[in-house]
Amino acid sequence: MYKNSRRYRTVLSLILMLQLLLVAGCNIVAAAVVVVAPTLPISAKYKISDKKTLVLVEDPGRIVINPNTTRIITSAIIENMTEEGDFEGGFVDPAEINVLRDELGSDAFDKLPLGTLAKRLGAGQVVYVLLENFSVNATASVFQPAMSANVKVLDIDQGIRVFPLLRDEETGIETGIEYHKVTTSLTAKNYRAQGQAAHMVVSRDLALQGGTDIGRLFHSWKRDEPGSALAEP
Repeated sequence: MYKNSRRYRTVLSLILMLQLLLVAGCNIVAAAVVVVAPTLPISAKYKISDKKTLVLVEDPGRIVINPNTTRIITSAIIENMTEEGDFEGGFVDPAEINVLRDELGSDAFDKLPLGTLAKRLGAGQVVYVLLENFSVNATASVFQPAMSANVKVLDIDQGIRVFPLLRDEETGIETGIEYHKVTTSLTAKNYRAQGQAAHMVVSRDLALQGGTDIGRLFHSWKRDEPGSALAEP
């Protein structure tokens, strides 16, 4: 009887061990699936028309210290839509905006309606960006950069705002939403090595990422695959 009981306990122990291994194995497989599963693309918020486009970034509240920041944001939007997206309509050269501003004078330029400005520059639509916040939140040498902007798209040929939509496509009810808000933040980082240039460097990094995030509104894109940074040479 003793021998049979011991044999029974041994068999039972083996069965329990096998069950534990199977459960652990399932967890290992599940974990592996989570790691290697491909990142799904993020859809465009609005499919922009392929027509010459004016990208205009404005800062009426003077929230950026360096006026070159708005130019960096503008260039980042154009570069992203051109290189990551499939936009083929072309853009108004930002230098043309500056030429027109100098020609008219800042006061007269600022009073121009967007439609008039776009037509003067040969654009059929406008991606208009209104800066709401641009801060680096420095504590000693550690920065926590954050930017927010309100974005809308105007179709100059039709004379209407096309993004965000004026009316809900299903119900026809007015949305009441004038802008689409884009928020960008960068991971807190120590820029001590940059010395006195730290503020300029972090502002540039924030402007580049903020412009990229705005450009991504208009085409599908994918986040970096997990571990992709480790694979870089």
